[in-house]
Amino acid sequence: MLIQRLIQSIRNIPGAILRLLRAVLLPIVLRASGTGTVVLQHRPNCPASPTSPRMECASSSTILLPSGPHVDPADNLSPSMPSVVYAPDTPPATQRVTPVRTLNIIPAAPEQIQRYLRRKPIEKKANERNIDAGKLDYSEKTPGVWKRIVHPEGARYFFNPHKQVFTDIDLTERNLVEINQCINFLREEENRVVPGSPFEETLTQLVIQLDEKDGNRKWLYYFSNHETRVVFWIDEFETTKLSAFDDLQSVTAVSHIGYAIEFQYWLHCEQYPSCDSVSQEHVTEFCGMIAHACADRGTSEAPLSTLSESQLANLLTLAPYLQSRVGVIDEYALWVIARVMGIFASMRFYNFYGQPGARLEADSSIYIGGENGDGRSVLFAPLDMFLFYMPSAHIKELKGIWVDNLINYARWEVLSRKLSSEWTGFTIYSTVMLVVDVSFLLVPGVDNGDVGSQSVPTIVIYMSLLSIGGSLLSSILLARRWRAQDHSAAGAALFMYSMTQWGGFKALGIMHSLPFALLTWAYVLDVILRERSRLTGLQVDSLPIGIILRHFRIE
Repeated sequence: MLIQRLIQSIRNIPGAILRLLRAVLLPIVLRASGTGTVVLQHRPNCPASPTSPRMECASSSTILLPSGPHVDPADNLSPSMPSVVYAPDTPPATQRVTPVRTLNIIPAAPEQIQRYLRRKPIEKKANERNIDAGKLDYSEKTPGVWKRIVHPEGARYFFNPHKQVFTDIDLTERNLVEINQCINFLREEENRVVPGSPFEETLTQLVIQLDEKDGNRKWLYYFSNHETRVVFWIDEFETTKLSAFDDLQSVTAVSHIGYAIEFQYWLHCEQYPSCDSVSQEHVTEFCGMIAHACADRGTSEAPLSTLSESQLANLLTLAPYLQSRVGVIDEYALWVIARVMGIFASMRFYNFYGQPGARLEADSSIYIGGENGDGRSVLFAPLDMFLFYMPSAHIKELKGIWVDNLINYARWEVLSRKLSSEWTGFTIYSTVMLVVDVSFLLVPGVDNGDVGSQSVPTIVIYMSLLSIGGSLLSSILLARRWRAQDHSAAGAALFMYSMTQWGGFKALGIMHSLPFALLTWAYVLDVILRERSRLTGLQVDSLPIGIILRHFRIE
């Protein structure tokens, strides 16, 4: 009996030494490889078949790699990826270890993923590559399970269907290692921050981008959820990072903020249109919004829609095509839906849709005392009367398109075309009157060359010439200034902001009224000269106003 116990003790020595080595050396090795915090688990009764494929069972300790549907053996995981080892006598299902943030991972919005600004210029060099004989496949290879997808606009991006991840980053060896680190960290944190995350149902997707400005590698990320049409983050996100919050004040309601987040979601779908299939709900909502906006624009004096009638009509013609793509992943169809739905989500946010003080007409302000007023001015009233009340008329038109420092681009286009047409007509009339006045001054005896002894008709003609020249010059400058601005909503907003900053609406109204007012004064001066000529016996038909009236068969 004593001999058997001695033999059994000798057999247990290697096991005890092995357990001691594992307990002492394993944490040191893992820490040296950058795997983070290590906790040992003693498991005397190891199950014959582990419940997780990632669990390696041992007699003394168990090491469990990050589990979940987002971890796949085909993704070339780096050996340096964080490992999690659970505490003694604690089941893995109930123990969670917070992953370590080893990279500079920063939350970002879809509008901050600036694909258009990150385009790489191509170096010019000779084309020296030949085509192999019998080549049938021209697709580019991608590492692992990553898929290369081309956006309808031409941009290239990559998609990992196992982990539901999108990225525009070049899949180099270094980038792949850090991408996998980001994915594992973010997915683990998602499960912690969002309990019961619907990732297993492929409803949440992850977007990762790399920002290397100033030599620092910053990893930008955001999650998207197709069921709720939102983007979200595992960190607290500052709304000041969204451009929409720079344009509005008093945004406090959660439902109101939701429209800004929905706009970011549609922007995500616009940038990655292969992210979801076209649903019947998409098409129904698309057609309903377009139909309502079309009817509102045709029956309302101040419609809220920023799309013109022709744009809305053209969009409605796409409804049959979109309906035929229901249930299919079609990048073109989803891009169209995302672009239009994003416009309406943005419009709802700016108009306080669903809030007590919602904007119901495009030319009304939502703020107290926010009617774009410039205050009272003592000089404006007489100047307005001197310019035939044209500044007041222009101010009213400008306030209808620039409300609360926001531009209504559809109304802007209508006003822009109207002003351009008016200024072109003023230029023609001014040119005709300028030629006639100069011709009248060339008549012998009208201008004797002595400045101090000029007749009244000659002085009136010179005043008329000054008015005509001012009208002609102001028409040309204003038309050039309006045509030079960028033909987009952003360009129109920047133009109106810069024009109203230095003088407000009153100065802008006076400036826009100069072509008409100065040309009108030229006509008034010529009428005065004509009436005086009747009394003095001069030939009326030889005067500028007489020539113009006779030319247009008015007299």
